[in-house]
Amino acid sequence: MARILELHLTPKGRVQKPATPEQLKQFKEAFEKALKQNPQVKYKGTFVDKEGVGVCDWEAPNAQAVEKICKGLNLPYDAIVQVEELKM
Repeated sequence: MARILELHLTPKGRVQKPATPEQLKQFKEAFEKALKQNPQVKYKGTFVDKEGVGVCDWEAPNAQAVEKICKGLNLPYDAIVQVEELKM
């Protein structure tokens, strides 16, 4: 498995919080369904500041697997990249 980062840096790609509890519920259900349909992809978490600038952390076979999920859910992002740890 590869480490994949989904980057949200510009206004176009920033993380948007659902406006209502119902929207949040609908998003969570769609997100969980997408993960069940793609068992090779593991969501590790999202880290975001108060302006919506952030990073989502994934484990997946490749960046395209994460991109497929994001596009299917209409999630904005600036880039999805496969990274490796820099050993110091």
